[in-house]
Amino acid sequence: MALTPVLLLLLAYCLSGVSSSAGPPPRSFTSLFALGDSYIDAGNFVTMATPVAPVWVDKPPYGMTFFERPTGRFSDGRVIVDFVAAALGVPFLPASLANSSDDDVARRGGVNFAVGGATAVDVAFFERRRLVPFKLLNNSLDVQLGWFEELEPSLCNATAETAGSYGGGRCFSRSLFLVGEFGVNDYTFLWTANKTESEVMAFVPRVVRTIASAVEVQAHRPRRRGARRGDGEPADRVLAHAPHPAPPDEPPHQRGGRRRLRPHRLPARRQRRGQAPQRAARRGRGRPQGQASPGHHRLRRLLHPDP
Repeated sequence: MALTPVLLLLLAYCLSGVSSSAGPPPRSFTSLFALGDSYIDAGNFVTMATPVAPVWVDKPPYGMTFFERPTGRFSDGRVIVDFVAAALGVPFLPASLANSSDDDVARRGGVNFAVGGATAVDVAFFERRRLVPFKLLNNSLDVQLGWFEELEPSLCNATAETAGSYGGGRCFSRSLFLVGEFGVNDYTFLWTANKTESEVMAFVPRVVRTIASAVEVQAHRPRRRGARRGDGEPADRVLAHAPHPAPPDEPPHQRGGRRRLRPHRLPARRQRRGQAPQRAARRGRGRPQGQASPGHHRLRRLLHPDP
């Protein structure tokens, strides 16, 4: 899927702490939360599918080259989120459907909500249109977000000993959220239903809107409203996303509901690779670097979900 290299690039930036010389110091993440499909799953598929369908990833050779036993991962060793956890210095994330207590999740520094076979679009979309000849597991992006919301209060109300990984009173202010990969299964179901290339391409915007809604893309929106930019924060960079810390003067009763994502900025040298045609187009329009296109409202309409 075309989005995957972009997600990996943004993730690499978040982990490396790369910034300009005038930018803020690297962010220190102490916990990790992951949503996705089989590229990320650490065992949730096995838990969900075992009662209703044959399962194969709980048997060798899965898991044998690193864990020396099957763990429910769709790999003979680790999956990408395990490498991210190692880079952050946190333990491997437990699968959200595993028998882990809230305190155990807090101590381990996060949780993995990903499920193999998960879709971005709700599974009812595929079942109503009979695009799959079998019953799908209810594990789409929206469902995984629901699992996170159910777990959030217990984590944010954890004791002082276990809440440190999440930033103490500013819940999740030091947490990294990995959203994706999503989309591969959505397209696979369409291809296997013998849809044409044009029909699959017409479905792409819906998948993109669904993923974008989950991470709440707001590129340059604070700048257009005249919001204050952080010290040394450049205004001409692509936006990635990380947890938004609660302002110090925000009333405590409002902090529990903060699930917005705050923009990180990708260094200009990272976004310029292979984009000479886009630079030429900008020169032709005569806009300064970093200025939003007059047609940005068209993108915002695309991101709104279908009624």
